Amino acid sequence: MRLKKLYSAWLDKIKSSQTNKQKTKSVKENSRELKLEIMQENKIAYLKLPSFSQDRVKKDKKELFNFYKKIKDYSFLIIDLRGNSGGSDFYWMENIVGPLTNETIKFKRYSTYKGGKYSMPFIKARVDQLFSISKLPKKPSYPPEVKKSFKYFSQEIVKIEPKNLANYNGKIYVLTDEDNFSAAESFAMFCKSTNWAALVGEKTGGDGVGFDPIFYMLPNSGLLIRFPIAMGLNSDGSANYEKCTVPDIKTGQPLKKVLELTNNN
Repeated sequence: MRLKKLYSAWLDKIKSSQTNKQKTKSVKENSRELKLEIMQENKIAYLKLPSFSQDRVKKDKKELFNFYKKIKDYSFLIIDLRGNSGGSDFYWMENIVGPLTNETIKFKRYSTYKGGKYSMPFIKARVDQLFSISKLPKKPSYPPEVKKSFKYFSQEIVKIEPKNLANYNGKIYVLTDEDNFSAAESFAMFCKSTNWAALVGEKTGGDGVGFDPIFYMLPNSGLLIRFPIAMGLNSDGSANYEKCTVPDIKTGQPLKKVLELTNNN
C-alpha cells in the first residue's frame, strides 16, 4: 500500500507536467524531421538524422533512398548526427550503411559481464554464448576492473549486406556530439572501427554496446530500479560508456570544419 501511494504521487506529478510538454511538442516534432539538402550542386550533399527510432525505419526509407539516387555522383556526403539520442541499430544498418555500401561489412562488438547470481538469468536469456574473461582478445585499453571483477564476455559479429542502391563512392563525413547515445553511438562506433566514414565534432555520449538495463525491486521500499549488467567495449578495449567515441577530427564547429575540408578538394 505504501508503494502504491508513492507511485500514485509520482504519477500525479507526471500528469501535471504534460501541459507544458504539449506546448513544446510541435516544436520538438519539427526538429525531429529529416533534412536532405544539396549544399553545393554536384559536389556536397547534407543529411540530418535527428532520430534512429524504430518507428521511423520504414517511414524514412523511401525518402532516404530517393535522396541517395539523386546524389550518387556527388563527391561528399555529410551525415549530421548531432542531437540524435539513438533508437534502433536496424535504422542505420538498413537505411544508411546498406544502401551506401558496395561490399559486405563485418565487425565485432564485445561486452563483458560480472556474472552475479541475480543477473545471470538475464544474461543467458539475451546472449547465445559466453566465454571466460581469460580468453578475451588482447587490447591496449581495457579498464583494470575487466580482469579483476568480470567473469565473462560475449562477442557479437555484425554483418551488413550491400543493397547496391546508389553505387555511391564519395567521401562520407559524420558529425557527432555528446547527445549521441544508444544506436547513434553504435553507428559512430561502427564508423570509427571500420573507417566507413570520418567522424567530425565532439566526443559522443556512449552506451552503444550491450542491451537494455534490467529491473530490480528494492527489498524494503519495493521501488523498482534499473541497472546495466553489460559493459560494452570499444575496438581498443576501453569501456564505451566511460570513454565513448572520440571523433577523428575534434571540433566544436563540425559542419564548418567539414565544409572547409570539402571546399579544399
